[in-house]
Amino acid sequence: MIPVLVLLAALSPLSFGDAGKASTMHYMKAVLLEHQGNILEALQEYQAAIALDPTSTFLHEQAAETALEAGKPDVALEMARKLVQLDPNSHKGHFLLGNVQWARGDAASAQAAFEEALKLSPKFSEAMLSLGNLLSSQSPAKAREYFQGYLETNPENASEARYQLGILEQREGNLEKAIAHLKSAIELNPESFQARLTLAQVYEAKKDTEAALGEFLAILERDPQNVALRNHIGEVYFMRGDAEKAEEHFRHAQAAAPDNPTTCLWLAILAEQKGDFNQAVAELSKSAALKDEAALNLRLSYYLTQANRIKEAVKVLEDGHKKWPDNDDISYFLALGYDDLAQTDKSAELLKAILKARPDFRDARFQLGALFEKHGRINDAEREFRELIAQRPNDASALNYLGYSLADRGLKLEEARELIARAVAIDPTNGAYRDSLGWVYFKLGRTAEAKTELETALRYLPADPTVWEHLGDVFAALGESGRAFDSFVRAEGFDRNDRIHKKRLDAEGKLSPSEAGSRVLDLAASSLKGVVRFGGPCDVSGSVVNKPFRFAGLLRYEAPSVLQLEFLGPLFVPVFSARIRGEDEFEMDPLKLEGVPPEAARDAVYRGLRLMRDFIDGSLFKSRPAELKRGWRGGETVRAAGGEFAFQPGGKLKSFETSEQPAVKLSVEYGPDDKNADPPRGLPVGLKLEGKGFTLDIVITSPVARFEEAPAR
Repeated sequence: MIPVLVLLAALSPLSFGDAGKASTMHYMKAVLLEHQGNILEALQEYQAAIALDPTSTFLHEQAAETALEAGKPDVALEMARKLVQLDPNSHKGHFLLGNVQWARGDAASAQAAFEEALKLSPKFSEAMLSLGNLLSSQSPAKAREYFQGYLETNPENASEARYQLGILEQREGNLEKAIAHLKSAIELNPESFQARLTLAQVYEAKKDTEAALGEFLAILERDPQNVALRNHIGEVYFMRGDAEKAEEHFRHAQAAAPDNPTTCLWLAILAEQKGDFNQAVAELSKSAALKDEAALNLRLSYYLTQANRIKEAVKVLEDGHKKWPDNDDISYFLALGYDDLAQTDKSAELLKAILKARPDFRDARFQLGALFEKHGRINDAEREFRELIAQRPNDASALNYLGYSLADRGLKLEEARELIARAVAIDPTNGAYRDSLGWVYFKLGRTAEAKTELETALRYLPADPTVWEHLGDVFAALGESGRAFDSFVRAEGFDRNDRIHKKRLDAEGKLSPSEAGSRVLDLAASSLKGVVRFGGPCDVSGSVVNKPFRFAGLLRYEAPSVLQLEFLGPLFVPVFSARIRGEDEFEMDPLKLEGVPPEAARDAVYRGLRLMRDFIDGSLFKSRPAELKRGWRGGETVRAAGGEFAFQPGGKLKSFETSEQPAVKLSVEYGPDDKNADPPRGLPVGLKLEGKGFTLDIVITSPVARFEEAPAR
């Protein structure tokens, strides 16, 4: 567009050679219209001026450029060709013709026109740059020559050529050369965003994330509202494991574009990682892409399900099913949602409809069979699983499911065994399949083989209540009531239900109170059996003679019998330490509490540490004789020579109170079970001591334990 001041200098008819006053007026009007943004009307005025002055190269040049801007490539081509006819030796005319042909997608003609322009003016740098750009994909070597020529003839404007050379080297995998050119381009023009962006991408290709971030952030300083860039920077931080920085950039992007699909998705993923599924729902629900993308609706339904908002999840899937009725994934998960809402018929009908359209949809057929089995329709379930196995003879999960479903009902036991055995052969380390094989052996009366398989299953599923319950049933059938009792206690620790509890009581009834008590103590000792080291930083609070205290602390146990408790002051400097070793070795720094006799404090700490040490090293549970007692409310305790034990389900110690006077009581809280351990272990996270004149409450914030390596079974 020509500036208005230039227009004033162009008003003389002499500017058009022999053009008359009418042509001048059309030209003036065209320039004004172009300046106002009315490009199509400006083009019409240029054409009117040309009609009055058809030999004006100036008017044809202006009209060709305006036609390109107006999106009229045919008109632009006509004007550019006429321009070249009028002045065949004009390098600028041929250059303009090349630009028009390039815009029309005619690369060969554009190349010829640019080369003609360069032939007429060998140092015409704009033609060199255009030829370099045009040939960069199809002839990189030739393009490189043109860019080098541009650098030599136009060094003051070399940023673009350096950038293009960087692109060429990037495409050919010459990353170091690409970096050098791109850095030069940025030095020549610090505002060259494209060069910085390409440089960042090259750094990413080299896996130099730090350098890439530096370039992305430099662009961001100049363009802080660039949502796509903010999102990409957030993704880079996320991949580096810096979720906090990632979220910071995604929040900035969200402020600029609240419904940006990429931003919303990443913020939802970050919330998902934190386990905050309600927040994930809130973030994803803002996405502008929800109305168009079935996959996002599926993800939203997943978040709602994880947030236990099942009805809302199903509503999302129902709406999606109406919008995308042929989307099998939405239909499938909607069927699962109906099952979760106990709408069995709707679930089954939808799964059938899916299978009618896609008979080979494995998961749909599996879920339909499982749905039938769950609701006691074993014949229908068997039909679906047999069809699935016919389609996929090596589908171990289907083989096991059908085999176990038959075995659990005492149906077709030998065939059930064959089905499960096929599953085990395909995946011999699958604990669930081993459990199924053990169970079908039990149903066949082959108890020795059942025991072997179930014990093998426990190697892979040491925290599975079903395996423990099945093993308890086998031991009960073998007349081994003690081991049956142990197994049912273990099962109850992972799934406390009336069926398992009744079996546990039945096995317990076949034991004497002393044998049952001894077994419960042995089970309790196994939680920390083989511990070599235990402890961690802790919060310590309590009182001595009603004088409260609170410290940060450090608890450390080392096998076979050392327990040390330290109180920490500012900067974690120890201000007090107490240590017990063996039976009688006890060391303690003076503990000065106003109004508390030193001997009272020493006695309280000694008795407390000793009791905790005996719990950790397992010697507490060796007290015999021990008898299991049941209260009238159903609670159970074990009374032993050393005191009285109370237990959590599964045999973990809940509390112990000494029989010696004055009595001391230890209460224990546990962290989540490590279900991969054998036996599964929940480390103590809370140890509370109560005695005459004192309390001591230790909360271990990050317990750490090391155990002796268990011998292979």
